[in-house]
Amino acid sequence: MTEPQILQSRLEFADSAPADSRLAVWASMVRELTDVIPDPGRVELILTDQYDRLAGHYHVQALHRSNPDMTAADYQAQRVDGARAAAITVELPGNREVIVASHRLLAMPRGALRHTLLHEGQHVRMIQHDDSAYAAHRRIDRFALPDDLTWEFLWMAESSIDEFRAERTIHENGWTFPGNLVTPAEFRLIGDAFGRAAVSFRRSGDTMAAYHQSMAALDRYAMFLAYAAAGVAAGTLDARQWQQVPELTPLVELLRASPGTGVVVPMQDLLETAVAQARLLRAGYKKMGFDYRRLPDDQGTWLDVF
Repeated sequence: MTEPQILQSRLEFADSAPADSRLAVWASMVRELTDVIPDPGRVELILTDQYDRLAGHYHVQALHRSNPDMTAADYQAQRVDGARAAAITVELPGNREVIVASHRLLAMPRGALRHTLLHEGQHVRMIQHDDSAYAAHRRIDRFALPDDLTWEFLWMAESSIDEFRAERTIHENGWTFPGNLVTPAEFRLIGDAFGRAAVSFRRSGDTMAAYHQSMAALDRYAMFLAYAAAGVAAGTLDARQWQQVPELTPLVELLRASPGTGVVVPMQDLLETAVAQARLLRAGYKKMGFDYRRLPDDQGTWLDVF
C-alpha cells in the first residue's frame, strides 16, 4: 500500500524557537492543514521569525509574476492601512507550493491561527485544482487585454477572486474566527492611504511615487473588499452593516456566483469574472481620486490624479 503523502513543515528561526506548548498547537494545526490539501506532498510549510525575508525570497520565485522586476527586498508585509500579512502561499515551478507563515501567528488565539492557516490551504487547493484565478489570462490562448484596462487592474482582480473563494470556504466550513473579519470602519483607513498618495503627489509632482503609493492602496482595497464580499455572500457578515461602503455592493453581486474551493471553476469563467472585477477596480480607483489608462496607439500609459 502506498504511504499517504504528508505536508512538509519546518521551522526557520534566527532567534530561539517557540516554547514546546506553542509548537504543540502548531503541530495540531499542521495536521488540520494537511487534511484540506489534495496533494500535501507537494507543499512545504515554513514557520519563521524572518517572515518578510522568506516571503520575498519565495515571492520572486513564483511561477507567475505580475512584476518581473520586483526583488525579494521589495516585498512588504506591511499594508497601507496598517494591516500586516502573516502568511503567504506561493506557487513555485515544478508543481510545488510553499506557505510561509509568521511566528506572530503563535501569539494569536488558536481560532485565529486556524482561520489563517486553513485560508492559505484554500489557495493551495485552487492551485492544485488548476482553478486559481491568479494569472488566468496567461492560461487562456489569444487573450487580449480590453482597451479600457491596464494589466495592473487585471492582476489585482484575479488575486482578489482567489481571496474571495478562499475566504468563502472558511465561512462555509465553520472555520471563521470573528477577530479575523474585516469591518466597515477599517475601510476608511484605505481611503486615507489614497489621500496621502494624492497629497504627496501635489507636493512633489512625483508621478512614479504617486503610481506606487496609489496602486498599493488599490491592492489593499481589492483584497479588503474581497474578504468582505466573501463574508456577505456566505452569510457571516450582515450586508446591512456594510451600507456605508457602497463599493461592496457591486462586488458582492459579481462574485456571489463564484463558489468556494470545493467546486472547480473553468478558467474561462474565472477570466471573464476577473475582467468584470478589473473594471470595478478601475471605477473604485477613480472614486478615490486616480486613474491609470492606456494612451491611444500604444503610446504607453498615463496616471491621472484628480
